[in-house]
Amino acid sequence: MRRLLSVIFSFVVVSVTLSAQEIHPAPHDLQIISTKTANLSKGVALTELNGSFRNSIDFLDVKGKGVKLILDYGRSVAEQAGIRPVSGAYRLEVTSKAVYITGYDRKGVIYGLQTLKQLVETAEKPFRIQECLIHDWPDNDKRGIVEAFNGYSWQQKFRLEMIDICGRLKMDKYIYAPKTDPYVAGDAWYLPYPEGKSEGIKDLMDAAGKNGMDFVWCMRPDSSFSWSESECSLLMGKFEIMYFLGVRSFGIFFDAVKDTEGYEEKKAAMLKRISDDFIAKKKDVGPLLTDLTGYFVPEDDGESLKLSVYGIGGYAWNNDAFDSLNSLEWALESSAPEIKDPYMTYALHSGVAPSAFRLPESEGLELFDIDEYTPERAESLIAEFSKIEGVRSAIRSSSYKELYRDLEPWLVEFEKLGARCRRIIECMKHCRENNVTSFWSVYADNLMSENERRLYDEYASGSVRLHPYYQSMMDALYEEFSSKSGDKVEYEHFRTDGMDTYVAPLTAEGCYLIMNNPEGHEVIIRLADGSGRYVAEFCIDTSYFEFELKENATKVEILSDIEIFDTIFVNKFE
Repeated sequence: MRRLLSVIFSFVVVSVTLSAQEIHPAPHDLQIISTKTANLSKGVALTELNGSFRNSIDFLDVKGKGVKLILDYGRSVAEQAGIRPVSGAYRLEVTSKAVYITGYDRKGVIYGLQTLKQLVETAEKPFRIQECLIHDWPDNDKRGIVEAFNGYSWQQKFRLEMIDICGRLKMDKYIYAPKTDPYVAGDAWYLPYPEGKSEGIKDLMDAAGKNGMDFVWCMRPDSSFSWSESECSLLMGKFEIMYFLGVRSFGIFFDAVKDTEGYEEKKAAMLKRISDDFIAKKKDVGPLLTDLTGYFVPEDDGESLKLSVYGIGGYAWNNDAFDSLNSLEWALESSAPEIKDPYMTYALHSGVAPSAFRLPESEGLELFDIDEYTPERAESLIAEFSKIEGVRSAIRSSSYKELYRDLEPWLVEFEKLGARCRRIIECMKHCRENNVTSFWSVYADNLMSENERRLYDEYASGSVRLHPYYQSMMDALYEEFSSKSGDKVEYEHFRTDGMDTYVAPLTAEGCYLIMNNPEGHEVIIRLADGSGRYVAEFCIDTSYFEFELKENATKVEILSDIEIFDTIFVNKFE
């Protein structure tokens, strides 16, 4: 019995200590060998049986002593180790005495090292890795990011950070093809890079190689390309220049010249010439890239782009095991730990996460109608909407200044959206309590001006659930509560010279004025009796105002440049 309990206890310890979902991207096959660990705290004794990988081992102290780290790759050894025959596949075995990483190819070893690095970073005890066996491989053979334009953020530091992220995600290509690089697509396309810029290209190649990625340098002939023999020779010469610089992966895209007469024939002839006279003669150059289908071509720019890469890269490696929420949490913890919670709120409700992480927008948020209102439901939604309102402030006050700069207009609109949805719930409460003044005051403040609608459309967020909820509930609340505003009185309305005039019968006792005045513009209201004598005047700067019709006033004049949403005259005034 004691032996059985020991076995059960060991199984429990093993099952909770390490799981595939703690590794990103999740490996295809993870087996726990035992509860024993390999202690890497004193370094490793590195043995490289095929090539050098020291440049990719920056997380361990490589010494002559310590746990053995044995690296090897090749089709023959991969077959013997039961490794799937695809580029990037690897086998990682951790024992208390040695760590073995075998790859189908060189990339496989580097991807195995990336996994080992994560095991080290997430170990419960520093540098102590549980004995395990991992067989892993990519599901998609096209896992790369394309720098297709050169926006504000695509400077060298940003590029290197992107390559590092792609490496962590085991992506295999960084495709350099910015239209705004004159040495790629501009008037200097046939010239070599000057010394400073060529060093930058070399740095990108080194970073890509360290992360198991191909740095693909691409040509994009511009609209002035004439397909003449001299220009074709210059293009071939530019490939030779880049090869001499160290580039070993090339691409060419003819998107700027596709309207040229005889384009298909000219393109086919050019590709054949490049293949025969350049690619085939360079034994260490891969196939020419001519199609970006399947690769990630960002439409956005800036720090927020990094989050999308985490989602796309994680899914591309292991489609079936991709856990959207778990991967999003890891991405935020990796890229912005200081603001993980507010950034998570923004990602889940704004529309950022759904596209990259395959998460439905605002998943799990229980929105409800007026008839479904309960104090408990209201409290829960108000708490979430208040979190949305606080996102911009949290990111703005953090150390991620570049991220805030990139997202600021969207965060502003996101904050407003949270406030609008929170006021919806407040209006529901006032509606159920039949609190006329509080309802119309909050409702009026919740109206969107024409300028606010324009800003929202330009920097939209929450467009699938939250904004439609706001719109539909504003309509429903108006219909629901306008019937509770007392006995309504019909009136005449006309507008002349920027002044709205309302004439109601003597039975009217009061008026609720609902305006679209979010910026607090000045509004002048005058009351006149049946003979035209002014009996009262008010100057306000709010979105809602209620007043009695004193001394049998029947005429209300409103001078303003703002939109009057509704004017409700009643004969039972509260």
